[in-house]
Formats: sequence, C-alpha cells, structure tokens
Amino acid sequence: METAGKLRRMNGGIPQSFLDSFNDGCDKYNNLQKLFVDKITELGELIEKQNKVIINILAEHAVLLQNLTQKEKGTNGAIDDNRDCYISAVQYLLQGEVVKDFEKVLARKFCLEYNIYGIGNNKSFKDYSMVYTILKKAIGKTAVNAEAEMRRAFQVVKKRHFRQVSSIKNHT
Repeated sequence: METAGKLRRMNGGIPQSFLDSFNDGCDKYNNLQKLFVDKITELGELIEKQNKVIINILAEHAVLLQNLTQKEKGTNGAIDDNRDCYISAVQYLLQGEVVKDFEKVLARKFCLEYNIYGIGNNKSFKDYSMVYTILKKAIGKTAVNAEAEMRRAFQVVKKRHFRQVSSIKNHT
C-alpha cells in the first residue's frame, strides 16, 4: 500500500498536459501499429495472389513443354524410321562436295545463326541431334573427319554471305 501511495503522490506532481500528450502518443502508436498490421496483411494477400498467378503460369508452361516434347518425340520417331532415306538424300545433295554444296542442305540464314557448338553468340547445331547425326553420317561416307568438314562448310557459307554483303555495299 505504501508503494501505491508513493505513486499517487509522484503522479500528483506531473502536469495533466504531460499525461494527455503521453496518452496521445500511445494512441498514435496504437494507430500506427494497426496501420502497419493492415499493410502487412494487405501485402501478404497480394503475395498470395501473385503466387497463385505464377503457379497457374508454370502449370500452363509445364503442359506446353509436355506437348512440345511429345511432338518432338513424334518428329524424332519419323526421322528414325526414315534415317537411311535422309542420309541418302543429303549425300545426293552434297555430291561429295560438302563445302561447296552445303547451302543445298542448310539455308544460308540458318548457317549464319548456328555453328557446331554454339560458340560466339551463335546457337548450337548439335541441339538438333537427329539432323546433326544424319548430316554427320552423310558427310562421313565421303570425308575422313565429318565434323571438321561440317565446321569448314559453316565457315565457307558465312564467308560467302559476308563477301556478298560487302560487295553490295561497295557497289552502292
């Protein structure tokens, strides 16, 4: 009891305006705390919505990738079934002159965008494993090192293109 009396006597010396400002500070703190809790709750709900959208997008992508994989397997199956025909056709087009006739098999635009390993800002031709294998086997029947021959053919096609572009620039 004596402690409670001391507190009352101590509070008696504190001006009422100070106590009011202290209570106002507590009210402001409580309001601010409520505002933070509301914002955090709102952000949590927003994150949940975004996660649901992301999950839906990923589910769609998974389905699309699965469809693409199935189509690719179907394409690869067709290539596997006719591999010998494709090898013969490529051999016929190249006629033993891989470097000279390479553009009969692969378009110039394709050759400009790709190289064997995808080095130097080019895409990798080896990613097309079935086509690469067929081309390599067709070239391998007439050349000792099919991959080196194919690499040289890519280089020659690119040189031809850049010479043509350069000559067009020089004539204008």
